Amino acid sequence: MKRVWTGVAVGMVILLLGGAFLGRWMGTGRRARFPSSFEGGPEGLLAFRLLLEELGCPTQIFTRPWDDLPLDEPRGVLLLASPVQREVDVREAIAIRAWLRSGGAMLIVDDATLGERSVRLDRILETAGLEREFPIVDLDPATLLPARPELDHAAGLGAYPAGDDLVRLKLHEGAGVRPGTESIPLVTGERGEVVVAEGALGSGRVVRILGPLLANDQIAYGDHLKLALRLVESLRGEGPVRFDEYHHGHGGIAPVVRDLDRSVVAWAVLQVLAAAVLYGFARGVRFGPARPAPEPSRRSSLEYVQAMAALYLRARASRHAIEATLNRFAREARSRWSLREAISLEELGREVAVRSGIPSERVLGPLLLARRALGHKAVGEREMLVRVRALARLEVEVLGGD
Repeated sequence: MKRVWTGVAVGMVILLLGGAFLGRWMGTGRRARFPSSFEGGPEGLLAFRLLLEELGCPTQIFTRPWDDLPLDEPRGVLLLASPVQREVDVREAIAIRAWLRSGGAMLIVDDATLGERSVRLDRILETAGLEREFPIVDLDPATLLPARPELDHAAGLGAYPAGDDLVRLKLHEGAGVRPGTESIPLVTGERGEVVVAEGALGSGRVVRILGPLLANDQIAYGDHLKLALRLVESLRGEGPVRFDEYHHGHGGIAPVVRDLDRSVVAWAVLQVLAAAVLYGFARGVRFGPARPAPEPSRRSSLEYVQAMAALYLRARASRHAIEATLNRFAREARSRWSLREAISLEELGREVAVRSGIPSERVLGPLLLARRALGHKAVGEREMLVRVRALARLEVEVLGGD
């Protein structure tokens, strides 16, 4: 009982800790859409990153949290595409604000819907004057994921610093940077909504692009690429373009370890301490009466038969061994079911079969073969062992021996 209670306590602690880690992991886990610069699919940014490298633009794959952004070298521009797979934690939010105020720049390609938003990232953008309206999103009936904004070629669209051949971005209804903010509109849509805008945070610059403008399947349309290259060149200064892959799940410390709230850790420590106290209590207290001494194991009748068979083998009394075993079975059967002393072996077998519910051939077979062996002038040791074991098994099956 003591071991049972100890096992239950340890199991509860493991279950609670596992639930905490699993819940945190599910909250920051990978989502279905993955706009990473490693991704070659429609929503990835791999084509834009490879193009920058071919043009000789210094690029980096940044796989560390934002509080590891270097402060002793040219800031450059940090490029992040949403939706992210790993949430922005408190330390990162504080660090990126300080990095931006010291002259850094961010380029946010924002295609996340309401259910895919990063709360702390939204607060940073709101501080920079880039608060957006929440769009009304349609679902793709084939994938049940948010439908991609459609593209339509349109000349004369208001776009700076790009030309006048920007492909029109048909955003979801209600999308766009919220009117009245302190941001600078760079690109407007056909309904007048701001789809690209620039804000400031201290001496740092933040540009927000709504919709998958730099995605693999849209970067080649119209003046998208021209706009993207001019923005990157203007934002990075003398520094590199850092593609943020940490928030897409690459590198860094596991999010379930880094992002655990202090309250979760505190509760986990308390649970471990409670389990240790319960284990110590269980070690010194007996739950229930003392256990009786174990009963010695009983000998099987088959062991007795085998021992007697070995003695008969040494005495070369094979016929006697078969006869003694057969007479023992007949005597026990007559006594069990009050049968006549003068009953024949065939009748005995049929009666035993009827009363025990065992097929008659399984009962008569060993009996008749044993009697036939007794009719031989000489019985070999192998035959004696076979007949005696068959009769012993029949005795266990029919008479319920152990």
